[in-house]
Amino acid sequence: MSLTEKPIYLVHIAPMHLIENLKAELGETKYTQEDLLFFIHEKISSNWIWPNTTWLEPKVLKIESIKDAAKKLRSTFAGPWISYTPYLHRRTKLIEENIKVHKMKRYDYLDTATPFAEWMLLDENTILYSLNNTGKTPMGQIEFNEDKDSPPSRAYLKLWETFTFHIKPPLKSDIVMDLGACPGGWTWVLKNHAKQVISVDKAPLDKKILAVPNVSYLSQDAFKLRKEDVQGVSWLFSDIACYPDKLLELIQYWLTVDEIKNFVCTVKLQDRFKPEQVQAIQNIEGSKLFHLYQNKNELTWILQR
Repeated sequence: MSLTEKPIYLVHIAPMHLIENLKAELGETKYTQEDLLFFIHEKISSNWIWPNTTWLEPKVLKIESIKDAAKKLRSTFAGPWISYTPYLHRRTKLIEENIKVHKMKRYDYLDTATPFAEWMLLDENTILYSLNNTGKTPMGQIEFNEDKDSPPSRAYLKLWETFTFHIKPPLKSDIVMDLGACPGGWTWVLKNHAKQVISVDKAPLDKKILAVPNVSYLSQDAFKLRKEDVQGVSWLFSDIACYPDKLLELIQYWLTVDEIKNFVCTVKLQDRFKPEQVQAIQNIEGSKLFHLYQNKNELTWILQR
């Protein structure tokens, strides 16, 4: 049975180099894989964590020609459109010449994403498209106009992506805590938003970060820090390199502090991903667990309460 003859309920686009993680998440789900595309052939609801983006309402469009394809796409959505082309590249390009095309770009920090729709050719006479997708950017790909001089590490890009596309950054009245802060990539971002950044790590911060007036450095093990040691904190950030079960213990402890309303934590995966590794963290009520484009073999967990 060809792909066009099977029902397609969702389409996942996997992060490059982490396809096996998405496969592990899918488990026994019925799907067909084409390049980075995973076509889901059964109705199933889940808080997917690994896809760069998911087409939530894929629809089939039968076409008779290139001009007919362009006409039907324009009548479906005024544009811009972005195509995924694992095959039929030439035909796709000819159709694109007659529709409004989304231009790929690098984003500025806190930039605003413009609406778009995504499509692809399943064969010469069949288009699959979706107007409702989870990705904030085309194919979920997010490249920034980076600051290559000021940050002490490239870890800052994870917070840039989080604050640009997922949650609003802290306010100038907030006191925030950055656990496992060394060398200071996240603190470098947070210092421009918060009233005070409490950076915690046994290893020292970059000297330029230590010199910032609203940064307070605590030289100690983040896992041994107690709530009595800090006051007035409303945000907790963690990019600590530890196993998920250890991070869960940390989260559970700080969840007992009512004043902390916001959590942003990186869930590091040292080994091959297994869904049970992160199930307890994923099940924390009101939280979200997902893979940032800037993440490697790791996930981001967010809770706002």
